[in-house]
Amino acid sequence: MQAIGHELLKHNSSLKIRYFPAETFGNELISSLKSKTINQFKEKYRQLDCILIDDIQFIAGKEYIQEEFFHTFNALHLSGKQVILTSDRKPSDIKNLEDRLVSRFMGGLTVDIQPPDFEMRSAIISQKAQEKGIELTPEAIQFLADRIQSNTRDIEGKIQEIAVISLSQKLSLVTLEIIENYFEPSSSSSLSSLVSADSKLTPRHIISLCAKHFNLKTSELCGNSRKKELVFARHLTAYLLLNETNLPLKEVGHYLGGRDHTSIMHARDKIQSDISTNPQLRQLINQIKSTF
Repeated sequence: MQAIGHELLKHNSSLKIRYFPAETFGNELISSLKSKTINQFKEKYRQLDCILIDDIQFIAGKEYIQEEFFHTFNALHLSGKQVILTSDRKPSDIKNLEDRLVSRFMGGLTVDIQPPDFEMRSAIISQKAQEKGIELTPEAIQFLADRIQSNTRDIEGKIQEIAVISLSQKLSLVTLEIIENYFEPSSSSSLSSLVSADSKLTPRHIISLCAKHFNLKTSELCGNSRKKELVFARHLTAYLLLNETNLPLKEVGHYLGGRDHTSIMHARDKIQSDISTNPQLRQLINQIKSTF
């Protein structure tokens, strides 16, 4: 959201742009009603060229706030202005959100932003390390990309911690060995919770290795494509996740793009059935497992 705002200003510095959480809109509306300054409140938002609103789902169930936002949205839209929203789910999945707002939100471009995959995390780690003035070996970058599996903010925080240690110890190069020692469970660092005490094999690592074996991106492996080769690779990955990590079906489904447990169960049963009659499949599974 911040990047969008900066990009708009880069092309036209005279634009009037405002970024705010949806909760701020609600709080200011209530405050304006109490102080009888509702007209100033309306003017404040409706004279903007672009509004960027975070977590719009928080206005759900709040009838008056939804009413006012509906009119603000319409005023901006009819004037050819830009409205950019974020939410933790699709507009149609937000409970207690008025239908007329849902239809307007769905009328624009809706983009599903997933957590970064292994390749993207590696690129982010390299960039953030460079910004912090530290050099990581390729092996260290791969290790970190496999362990830090959440979001960009989390990655940046961990790189900051590593940068502090690197600079304090005057390290010219941060190697895999240094990172592994830093991630040891006995370490006082908060990073230690991200890796198992006795194994480097994580669900994300298995997914990454399977994707690499089939010459796919992890985003493709965990995506929605129903191409035959992708479905087979996905089934095999689900089977390995269940057998190598002992994760429950629901958790495996989460790692594979938010699939439900019945899909994972079907994938497991399909591979198990084929193994008994297909020696090549058994060989393929052993080949992938040898890279773990």
